[in-house]
Amino acid sequence: MAEADKLYDEADELKEEGKLEEAVAKIEEALKIDPDHVLCHYAMAKYQSNLGNHDKAIEYGKKTLELDSQNTFAYTALSVIYRDAGKIPEAEDMLARSRMV
Repeated sequence: MAEADKLYDEADELKEEGKLEEAVAKIEEALKIDPDHVLCHYAMAKYQSNLGNHDKAIEYGKKTLELDSQNTFAYTALSVIYRDAGKIPEAEDMLARSRMV
């Protein structure tokens, strides 16, 4: 687990440097070590969305909520991803769910 956390931190640094695709690679590496690392799924959802890969972003967002159903930020992030993908009813649903947690 500590190794996955380290890779997550490295990915976050890469993202801050504007190296989003390298950050994605670090997160993928971390998820091979710990497939249920919630923060990695959350980060990957955001990274994939920023890269315009909305379907992948939605998958990672859903996995985040599967692992942590009380994560208000994950509901909100998934709402934004759905909105950006043009899936307005789904976006509204996620936003409503974020308010119920």
